[in-house]
Amino acid sequence: MDRFRGKPLNSPNDVVVSADGVVWFTDPGYGIQGNYESSRQRPFELPTNVYRIDPGTGMASVVADDFVRPNGDVHGNVWCTYGWGDPREDGVRCYTPEGDLIGKIHLPETVANLTFGGPKKNRLFICASTSVYSLYLNDVGAQKP
Repeated sequence: MDRFRGKPLNSPNDVVVSADGVVWFTDPGYGIQGNYESSRQRPFELPTNVYRIDPGTGMASVVADDFVRPNGDVHGNVWCTYGWGDPREDGVRCYTPEGDLIGKIHLPETVANLTFGGPKKNRLFICASTSVYSLYLNDVGAQKP
């Protein structure tokens, strides 16, 4: 899937396939905003949505459209990468469903993406400009919607 209702997706991210074959993904648009991750800048043609693809029909639908930059987690918290403005803020942030900042993980370089893994899904893997970081948390990440 590269389009929704005839318009190109922004920059698909955070793909999860549930046990029943449903595909869920975010479309935040990070890759089209500058030359750092993309050689082609273009304006957003779609809102930054969360999508669901039905495995039986192949049809996509918007399941959430009230995010500025959607990323997923359990308990309704949002774990997101952060940076590109102030190097002292490069890293990861975690917010409550109400938008309150829970905490920050500072890193020495720009961060591009993150995912939870490990047998207990309590290990956070963070992909940055030149490195991959990991750390264990007292929380777990959502693996299936």
